[in-house]
Amino acid sequence: MSAADGYELVRHLGMGLGSAVYLAETSSGHIAIRQFVSQSEVGSAAWREEREHFLKSGRQALSLKHPNIVPVLEVIDEGGEAFVSMEYESAPTLESELANKEFGLPQANSVLRQVSRALDFAHSQGVVHGDLKPSDIFLLPDSTVRVSGFAISPRARQDPRRPMGANFLHPYLTPEHMAVPMVLEPRSDQYALGIMAYRLYTGALPYADNADLRPAILTAAIAPPSTVRPKLHRGADAPILRALDRDPLHRFASCSDFVSGLEAAVMTADTSQRRRLSSILYAALAALALLIAYFVWSDSKVPVSESGGQNPVAKREKTPDALPVQTPQSPPAATQPVQSQQIARAQSTTPSNPEAKPAAKSRQTDANVTPHDGPKPPKSENGLVAQSRPSRRNDGPSETVSSRNSETDTSASEPAATRSAILPAHDFSIDVYSRNTPLSDGISFASGDPTLGELAQGDLKAMVQYDGVRQSRNKLVLEWSIDQHPMDKKAVQPNQLVEYGNEPTPGYYRIKLLVDGREAKTFSFRITP
Repeated sequence: MSAADGYELVRHLGMGLGSAVYLAETSSGHIAIRQFVSQSEVGSAAWREEREHFLKSGRQALSLKHPNIVPVLEVIDEGGEAFVSMEYESAPTLESELANKEFGLPQANSVLRQVSRALDFAHSQGVVHGDLKPSDIFLLPDSTVRVSGFAISPRARQDPRRPMGANFLHPYLTPEHMAVPMVLEPRSDQYALGIMAYRLYTGALPYADNADLRPAILTAAIAPPSTVRPKLHRGADAPILRALDRDPLHRFASCSDFVSGLEAAVMTADTSQRRRLSSILYAALAALALLIAYFVWSDSKVPVSESGGQNPVAKREKTPDALPVQTPQSPPAATQPVQSQQIARAQSTTPSNPEAKPAAKSRQTDANVTPHDGPKPPKSENGLVAQSRPSRRNDGPSETVSSRNSETDTSASEPAATRSAILPAHDFSIDVYSRNTPLSDGISFASGDPTLGELAQGDLKAMVQYDGVRQSRNKLVLEWSIDQHPMDKKAVQPNQLVEYGNEPTPGYYRIKLLVDGREAKTFSFRITP
């Protein structure tokens, strides 16, 4: 290639296996040029075969027009020379960024999501990358991610009858690369993406402690990511380890399925953790409010002397202006019979005699007793009005006795079991799984989907998660329905995984959680034919 071809070489960018890369300038801007390089003797059969693979992969990449793929512009075959030109990316690579910083989950997921889209598109065009690694991924300033080098690496086009050379090895290669004959397929790219996810989530490589990569890639145990980075929720373990299964058939059906499953697992775990922290915070705030109310009430009490005045000895410094408790005037005699009639209707245990006084220590502690217009507060021996202390119970704020008529107070007469079913509903959630893959609420998938849809009896599962701070004593029931027809009903315990009892069929599934007989939560999804 010469300047006469409209290119002017600016500088040498680097040397890789099978090619040298240059920066060139054209009338429309900068481009990157790969020049075919071989270790074989020029003109030999091996040299001609390698050169043909180089040109073929370049022509395949010409068809890959996708926003997450670096575009290939031209493939040039000039006698003994071969070139592939592509857009030049001045952005840093994922490899350089991994060496300089730690990725948060949102940024890591964004990178994985965009790379998976690029890979799935290439696979739909019949192109396997074959040598995916962080140095092939460019991170643009606008957060766009672009993948380069599809099928052009010698690792993707070497003789499948020969074992991978030691100088070809790197930690992102797959078990398929180590096998003879070597057979690469779309799920081979998924394995390399799984290695990247492992490093993005943990900051480490699964084979970092192994000096000999070949046996490590083939046989070494891979530690779950959450054990490498303890603050990472263990929900990320299953999707990543599945993508790194040494049998390609056990991996996800596509790279996007892998990343979606990983994001769903992490999001579910994060949501559950936030709900748990919120419940703890609410309980702490409620306890603080109760404590403040108690001290406010305590400060508002002022001891009184036998004469009805303020006791100067017991007087608190914080309430110097507190007034003595006044003795209420007795109601007119004409009103006494009316009051006695109200007392008799509202409280059957109260004598009809208006002069009868309740015991000084009586307390209304049963929340189910209907409030009523009771008698005036009893007097103590010295003629002063007795102070009534609010009830301090260990299980929550004290209840104030209402002065409303019992006919208008419906909440107090409602059964306790019914009220308790409403209060803790926010502490419950429903998680649903297809085999071991978590589903998102409202998802739709085909019955033949290789990841979610190939279901047998017992493959659909659900779990009621409880994040309350107290032990749940509620009766929990899960009801399954398909197209509004009841299909299965099971009593469950919090955090217990239960299986759907019928054969899964296409339809609209709705799972209803009943807490003490009342609907608290629902979860739905659809299986299409």
